[in-house]
Formats: sequence, C-alpha cells, structure tokens
Amino acid sequence: MAKRNQDFEIAKGDHKQLVVDLLGEESIDYNEITWKLARTPKSPALIKKHTGNGITVSGGEFTIHLEPEDTAEIPSTETFHHDAILVDSHGNVSTIMTGTCTVFCVVSRNS
Repeated sequence: MAKRNQDFEIAKGDHKQLVVDLLGEESIDYNEITWKLARTPKSPALIKKHTGNGITVSGGEFTIHLEPEDTAEIPSTETFHHDAILVDSHGNVSTIMTGTCTVFCVVSRNS
C-alpha cells in the first residue's frame, strides 16, 4: 500500500535526504525503485532518481538524495507532485509513496 501525503519542503539549492520506511519490512524485494518530482502526476519529471543514481536502499528503508543542482532550475514557491515506484524481482509494479513538494527560495544565504 502506498504511503500517501508524504509532503515536504525544500529550499532551492539545498541538499535533502528523504528517508522512506517501507512499513517495517526487514528487507526489500526490489529490482528497482524510481522517484520523480513533476508538476502533476502525469507531467514529465522535473527531477528523477532511481536505485544506483540518487536512491540507496538499506534494510527496510530507502533514501532519496537530493542535491543542490536538482532544484536549481525548478520554479520556486510552487508545489509539485512526487511519487516513488517499486518494481520487485518478479516485475510487479507498486506505487509506494506519493505526496507534494514545495520548493521555496531563500532570499540571501549570506545574511
């Protein structure tokens, strides 16, 4: 079952790690996990990560690693859709997380 309402905020240009617990599972039966951020669920991805390229898996959780360059071209003060899809070792596809992300701009990091 998908974890819904996994909402978060990020300042444009920040690092952020999203740690997702998969319902207390000790280990994850996965072939690949893909995460995307887009304007709507059906829009093209503005940011896309997958296992081996921005997503790490450990035990019963996975971590999405967002880097400053990921949000550099994202419009600030907007809310976007994000979701994560897991493909298991048998090829079964499951949406494991959905939510919104608000990207905001910090006026000055030197103040």
